[in-house]
Amino acid sequence: MNFATFFAFLLGAATLAFEVYGPRLIQSHFGFSPVLWASVISVFLGGLTVGYFLGGRIAEDSMRRTKIFFLWMGAGLFVFFSPVIASSVAELFLSRPGAPPLWEPLAGAFLIFFLPTVAMGTALPVLVAITPTGGKGAGRHTGRLLGISTLGSILGVLGLTFGLMGRLSLPQIALVLALPWVAGAFWMLRRKTRPINAISTLLFLALLGSLPHAEKTLWEGDSLLHHIRVAEDKTHRALFFNNWMESVMLIDDPLKGHFHYIEAFHLAAHAVEKKGRVCLVGLGGASAARTFLARYPQMEMVAAEIDPKVEELAQKWFGIPSERMEVRIQDGRQMFKREGAPTCKVVLLDAYSASRYGAWIPWHLTTKEFFTEVRGQMPEGGVVAYNVIGQVDGASSWPVQAIAKTMGTVFPSVWALPIPESRNVVLFGFTTPQDEDTDWSTLVGWGGAPELLRQLTSRMTLEIPQSKGIPILVDDFAPIDLPGLMIGP
Repeated sequence: MNFATFFAFLLGAATLAFEVYGPRLIQSHFGFSPVLWASVISVFLGGLTVGYFLGGRIAEDSMRRTKIFFLWMGAGLFVFFSPVIASSVAELFLSRPGAPPLWEPLAGAFLIFFLPTVAMGTALPVLVAITPTGGKGAGRHTGRLLGISTLGSILGVLGLTFGLMGRLSLPQIALVLALPWVAGAFWMLRRKTRPINAISTLLFLALLGSLPHAEKTLWEGDSLLHHIRVAEDKTHRALFFNNWMESVMLIDDPLKGHFHYIEAFHLAAHAVEKKGRVCLVGLGGASAARTFLARYPQMEMVAAEIDPKVEELAQKWFGIPSERMEVRIQDGRQMFKREGAPTCKVVLLDAYSASRYGAWIPWHLTTKEFFTEVRGQMPEGGVVAYNVIGQVDGASSWPVQAIAKTMGTVFPSVWALPIPESRNVVLFGFTTPQDEDTDWSTLVGWGGAPELLRQLTSRMTLEIPQSKGIPILVDDFAPIDLPGLMIGP
């Protein structure tokens, strides 16, 4: 195999790996959603398209080696500094007041990724032009290099997903993805500089560019699903997904300091007389798990957490209870569908993410089919409590109203509990009809219940308005994870 064929493979791997790396690089700034993925993919395809045309012109230029050297070196340096560049570009948008427009991820992705992908797109046409054909026809020769480049792309994205993510930080991944372009640039110039020199230079730049965090960060890194950070101040410890606070607790008293909606979850336990199995979807920092198992010795819990890194960090920094607690590393819906699904008297649904674009909820955990599967694992008298970012009416009410309407097709009574001083609403679905005149304070009782829980019960309402056009969410149509729907009136 000659060097041109080798670099066709190597640069194909680096290009597609960088495309998959792109959404992970900017999701902490713009939020994770289908809009983000569509934006990054379209920008990459657009940049590569321009690069193919440019590469075809350069391939016939007598100065092509010098031009390609600067293009590929620029691509390599850009990839290496991409975490810093992405943060700088994101600040242009994040400093704008008000609700962000839906097109913002597309504009950000264009500014961040378009130019380097143009440079990357020049690779294949140039390599086709300079590779010895060995007597083969142009079509056969081009097809061979294209096949080798595509094979590199497949192995590159698999290597990134199964090898690098979860083991290396974003800057370290950027270094790995930058090396093929730097090595290719020096090779094109036909100088004696070895790729190892480029590696040494980039490692030196990495050392110069490494700066400590201003705040006290206990752990920071990437899993396959999130950029995760565990940080603390003098009183509180918090878990962040993509710079959004997911869980918080008091360091000196782990049973306190959590978000108020966790207290609303406890109303479900009081409704079932504090007995039975609790099923939790979305472990996070284990706030619900800690408080439920501490307060109700006759209850046990099964939790579905899709990210094994989250469980590991919850064990280390937030104290998952070891007794009466089982954590299953699986998707929340799979926990209710697969063989061996647990029977649950109480189901707590807390699997969501959020960003400056509003609430982002996994759509497959909001549909009629999902609630039917959950109801199939519940005895009579069971309760589902669903934490939703939004409001009962007005701005940001779409997800609350849609999920409530969908729950109402499976559960005979659905009640809403807006959380004061936050954008959370906890929806309760009951397997048996509830009296509309129920005094929820009698369920909580006045002995030993936290004052906050008693206060919350006064806000419980059966009146969940349904704005015009609110659909019942089904597996074939559940646009609940499009952030533009979460921010409008």
